[in-house]
Amino acid sequence: MPAGQGADGERVDPDAPPQGANQIKVEAVGDGASNYTLSAGEAGTAAFFYEDRANPGTTADNPDYTGYVSGAYGFVGAGGVDTYSSDGLLYSAENNGSATLKIYQNDDLWATLEPGETKESPEQ
Repeated sequence: MPAGQGADGERVDPDAPPQGANQIKVEAVGDGASNYTLSAGEAGTAAFFYEDRANPGTTADNPDYTGYVSGAYGFVGAGGVDTYSSDGLLYSAENNGSATLKIYQNDDLWATLEPGETKESPEQ
């Protein structure tokens, strides 16, 4: 996909604000691929928005989705990045695969998850 274009061929707008208050990025580091689960907000109940027009939006091959009520689920591999936003702060993240995942919240590293690792925020 050409740089600067979203998954549907529309131009990416790097100045567009995220739909939610907090931007969350999941990046696969090195080799391997992982399915992951994210939750945010009090007890992990906040909704997620899939930021396909963000910069970077998604560079992963497989489509990702947000939960009907709360949470986000996705797949990244080999340096892929998925971008979401949520009105809540990250509550938990789970890495189900062979890639190491770096999870960023508002451009700050929130967690580095090794394969099979889970993290919950102690602050909520």
